[in-house]
Amino acid sequence: MRASASAPRPIAPADISWRDGHPYATAYDDTYYSEHYDPLGIDEVHRVFLQPAQLEKRADQDTITIAELGFGTGLNFLVTADWVQQLTSARLNFISFEAHPLATVDWTRCAQLRGGVLNHARDLSQAAPPLLSGWHHRVFANGRIRLSVFHGRAEAGLALLAQSLDPTESAIDAWYLDGFAPDRNPEMWSEPVMQQIGQLTRTGGHITTFTAAGQVRRAMMAAGFVVTKIDQRPNKRESLHGLMTRDNQRSDGMGKAKRKIDKKLPVVIHGAGIAGASLARHFADAGQAVTVYDPKGPASGASSIRQAILHPRLLGDGTPVGAYRLAAFHYATNYLARFNGYNRTGVLHVESDDQHQPKFARVMDFYDAHAVTQDWLIPFASEDATREFTTQFHNQTLFFPQGAVIDLPTICAELLDHPGIDVRKEETKIDPSTPTFVCTATAANTLPGFEWLEMNKVAGRLHEIHHTETTLSVPIVGNGYAVPSSGSTMIGSTYEYSPWDDQDALDHNIRENRAYLPRQHRVGKQQYGERALTSDRNPIVGRLAANLWMSAGHGSIGTSSAPYAAAILVHQHLGFAPVATSDELKMLDPNRFKERQQRRGPLTPKKG
Repeated sequence: MRASASAPRPIAPADISWRDGHPYATAYDDTYYSEHYDPLGIDEVHRVFLQPAQLEKRADQDTITIAELGFGTGLNFLVTADWVQQLTSARLNFISFEAHPLATVDWTRCAQLRGGVLNHARDLSQAAPPLLSGWHHRVFANGRIRLSVFHGRAEAGLALLAQSLDPTESAIDAWYLDGFAPDRNPEMWSEPVMQQIGQLTRTGGHITTFTAAGQVRRAMMAAGFVVTKIDQRPNKRESLHGLMTRDNQRSDGMGKAKRKIDKKLPVVIHGAGIAGASLARHFADAGQAVTVYDPKGPASGASSIRQAILHPRLLGDGTPVGAYRLAAFHYATNYLARFNGYNRTGVLHVESDDQHQPKFARVMDFYDAHAVTQDWLIPFASEDATREFTTQFHNQTLFFPQGAVIDLPTICAELLDHPGIDVRKEETKIDPSTPTFVCTATAANTLPGFEWLEMNKVAGRLHEIHHTETTLSVPIVGNGYAVPSSGSTMIGSTYEYSPWDDQDALDHNIRENRAYLPRQHRVGKQQYGERALTSDRNPIVGRLAANLWMSAGHGSIGTSSAPYAAAILVHQHLGFAPVATSDELKMLDPNRFKERQQRRGPLTPKKG
């Protein structure tokens, strides 16, 4: 598969200096907010952005959608999120674009500055997107607050947003333009950017900005806004406000959101494993009623595993597959962290002896792993890893601090524990009049008319090894798979395309993980599950037919892939900001199998 131009790449952080405890953009010689009159900038956000945008008139909406140029320190998002939670019952979709995101150290200082005043300041710091280009998505307040941040040029991000939104649906209720001054950051204030903003704003939508520069006012007017000046004395002279009066086919004429989705009609999901449970929770958090059908009950099949490792399986090749894996990892580590069954341990990936595996050098170079700002992955030479993790290593390693161990039955139960989710331990036929999502792994192959889906079951086993001597301090992946706990290590995992003998399965797991086991040990219980694996090893995420979608075939990456797939489908279905790139969506599209079969016939899943 070819490399994609939209693949996430390392991006330079903002050049920030701290003056009297406040952030200052050194490269633009400009402040992030005017702390002289307002020490934390909170009043300024209300005065310049929230009040002129008349957000109080949107308070009875189900969802308020705000977009912003210049995410900066996240101040506008944090203040708006607090306002929505305190004064409305609405949900908030906040979309922002940032060319120079903050580094971890600066997010930490911002949280220290605001932690006692703004509710989600510490949460945002802990969930801050990595310094990688492209879209990043986070949820707060149990899903009520949804944040989508694009790292990169605003014009590129706006084009991606426009591609993902149906022009017959509502889009943006209000825009905040909060980049640095136009004479210092002209690219963000250009007419092409303003035209894109105008096209994405629904009739009756607002735009507000701190600057009152003539070129900005003229660009706003050319984009279709009726512009007025707002008196900001004594803090500054004026700011600008614009009202979209042009018919953008994004409203019902009253400024109310058009929705194709009837939220009184429950979404139906088939399957209560990690894919179905993740999707159900995403829909429920968005206010949609959900009915989940699974005759075996929650967390059957591969979702019955209690020690699943969440790590990114990096490729470092720029392909849509590699981009998807990385995005899924970063999304899942943040999304799942609020649920029981999630244990952030960090995960160590040891370079495989198999030369067919991606070389660490390529991965480390592609993601600039040695840069201190890329702190989501940390490379270790073998001798350094031996010292750090108290285990003998002979190959180089990559440590993922955000990696985790997932108790799938527990987390599936938590995901489904929501008043908007009705779980039924029964089968039901697919109703073509109801939005339906199939998450039943290979059972999806029995759907009439969809026999062309190339998915098989591949069994996997883990074995619990008891011992008194501790050999591992963190979970290990590489040649094998090992999860330490008190007095034991869970090892795996087999790939059984046909049933293995019990002893063969045990011998395989011990052989692959021998380096991490003490000589004196005894074998305990085993865990068995069946993964759904596609012929190209990539998940199926997308539309099968009218009112019928699928999230399945996640294989060994279900702990990261399933929550990310859920976000993709919910954002598409409800018309939110894009989650995945067009290249990723094409790679995930169920119809890829039909197109390939027209060229070369059906395939069975790749082994290994």
